[in-house]
Amino acid sequence: MKIQRLLVRSALSVLVVAAFCVAVAPSPKAAAVASFQPVRAIFNNPNGTEEQRYAIVSYIDRAIDAAPKGSVIHIALYSIYTQSTTDKLLAARKRGVIIKMVTDDHYSSPQVAELVKAFGTKVSTGSGSFVKVCHRSCSSDMGFSYMHAKLFMFSAAGSYKNLVMIGSSNLSEAQINLGWNNMYTLVNRSKIYDSLTKYFTALTRDANDKDTAYRETVDGNVKTYAFPRWEGKRIDRNSDTYYGILGHITCSGAASGYGKDGKTVVSVASYQWSWYRLYLAQRLWNLDNAGCDVRVVYSAQNTDAKVMAALKKTGGKYGGIKMHNADQDGPELDDKYSHNKYVLVSGVYGGNRSSKLVFTGSANFTQTALRYNNEVIVKLRANAAYDLYRDNFLTIYSFKSTTTVAPPKSTTIAPPNSVEGRPEVD
Repeated sequence: MKIQRLLVRSALSVLVVAAFCVAVAPSPKAAAVASFQPVRAIFNNPNGTEEQRYAIVSYIDRAIDAAPKGSVIHIALYSIYTQSTTDKLLAARKRGVIIKMVTDDHYSSPQVAELVKAFGTKVSTGSGSFVKVCHRSCSSDMGFSYMHAKLFMFSAAGSYKNLVMIGSSNLSEAQINLGWNNMYTLVNRSKIYDSLTKYFTALTRDANDKDTAYRETVDGNVKTYAFPRWEGKRIDRNSDTYYGILGHITCSGAASGYGKDGKTVVSVASYQWSWYRLYLAQRLWNLDNAGCDVRVVYSAQNTDAKVMAALKKTGGKYGGIKMHNADQDGPELDDKYSHNKYVLVSGVYGGNRSSKLVFTGSANFTQTALRYNNEVIVKLRANAAYDLYRDNFLTIYSFKSTTTVAPPKSTTIAPPNSVEGRPEVD
């Protein structure tokens, strides 16, 4: 009997402990909030595993799960086709997260329609969620202009505040499985967060305010650029943000640990490059001719023939720009490509011999990206960020191109109902 009583007591103790554990175990939602960690630089690999292909989408989904009740998520996004992200946003709204979204009207996906139905389209400056669908760019009345930014802002995610995520990827199966993309997360950058929140608010007005839309914001070693930069319809290198960036580069005198053998290294990953900004290619060639080590990863199918000729110009003192076409043949429209839009500098920048910088975001090297579209670029002066992007660049640069498709003679302005010149693939 004594043994039986001990067994009964032991069983009761187990039940009490089990009940206690169940009572104090965190909910899945609480666990998601507690476990979220920002990843400063994240990249997908269209040739990798499912986890590698979905790396950016999965990261955004985790951040949405980690948004606590009462927090605000601002989203400015050209395309959303991913059902997982749609479901996460709907679930977040149900638990009390405020979601404010701006998107483009080039095509209303089923996922956008679902979010519009749930959140409505009435713009709210308070606690209301909404989806604002802009006609053309939210800041421009010009034909063939787009709300093309890829911007996510979280007032809170997990224990972190004022997160700003700037990237190159649309949330679509095309960008997951076909395009190389990147995203960078800023944390606790209140000045940039506040500036881009004001920019977002301006987008919700869907007004023709291209004259005043452009803004640059500096917060320590980080700077953001929000477009369009109108300054008149005529393309002008002197009012081109990237032309000015390239103008700060000096090719010789890099400090030890920067550049290569004392020379500045410039790495460019581009997707769409039109003849309107031919002068960017010419400036890169001049930098290489002055001794910089210049490398370019590009998409031949989306780079204008005049730009290609300028980049591949012969007669340079150091052999010319090193080029890599990232296009890969696929069935029907399923060609793979680099969808990144970044510039990396290691060496001398603005007179600083010990510079490592990353410029990345949504903007292609086109007239529309500079003058008409809503785009966001971030400048990072950070060795760690540079090293991560350099590794990504070298990965793409070393990947063998398999394309046999002839490049176009012109890639001026993307036609309607397309994604930067490519039909969207669900």
